[in-house]
Amino acid sequence: MEQPETDRVASIFYFERVINIFVAAPVSSEDRRIYSGRMSWLITYPQTAIPEDLAQRLAKSSNTIYCPLRFLEPLPLDARQRADLLAYDRLIITSNFALRVFLSDIARPWADMHPHGTLLVLSQAMLRKIRDEDSLAHIHVHIPQSENRESLLELLHSLPNDRTALLCGDIALRGTRLPERVRSIPIYTNQWNENHEQQAARIITNAMSIVHRPDHGDARDVITRILVTSPSAYRRLWRLRERLPECFSDRPELFALGPSTAQETRIHAETAKTPADHRDVLRKTIELMLDR
Repeated sequence: MEQPETDRVASIFYFERVINIFVAAPVSSEDRRIYSGRMSWLITYPQTAIPEDLAQRLAKSSNTIYCPLRFLEPLPLDARQRADLLAYDRLIITSNFALRVFLSDIARPWADMHPHGTLLVLSQAMLRKIRDEDSLAHIHVHIPQSENRESLLELLHSLPNDRTALLCGDIALRGTRLPERVRSIPIYTNQWNENHEQQAARIITNAMSIVHRPDHGDARDVITRILVTSPSAYRRLWRLRERLPECFSDRPELFALGPSTAQETRIHAETAKTPADHRDVLRKTIELMLDR
């Protein structure tokens, strides 16, 4: 579903591939028609993760720039860490990347130890991926009413008081109050350094340089709407906005997948719109952007 993030080469290739698209794009009459008089929007998520019908609608509505503000890698577990993880018969998985790591490296030995274990995940999409794994055929899977961590915690409180592990990234879940019986076990890293920021800045500036060319669009055009996918993505976005003020509106419209990201935007006295329907939140958030 998402662009390959499991190794460094794939992620760097993804950045360079996007940059080359914008640098090398020929200026045709069709290009001029497409870019002229259009708004520019930023999606901090891989284009390959966007449903095709929505990607087409975005392409018709805006000059859409896709720039994931993250660099994810699986975190190697030593024998002791792996044994500690496998000891839990109830696991919580809240991110697609954590689920990918779990399915690729942990699911089979875990299911062998706990053939009737329990998984708590955020969405129907994650459930479908689990059901595609034969080794997890008899595992109990629970989904909260809404696709956010707050609703998942409510679900957790309604279940028996068993020891539980949260499989997560190495960035702490801000504002998430986990019960004492839940242990957080990082299984991937969420990295972002100066090199990643420079690459993201190149993606944005190269995209906007095409929009600003006299034969292509309007030199006054800036990014006016932004979809932010996580609190860490918002923090990285803020640094990019400070770095590239000429590319962004002073007060762009922000759209977030859930309340934790919306709360993060308030640090800078901003407000992010979130979908009222908390199922299939990526689709609902993009539709909210398109329908405004």
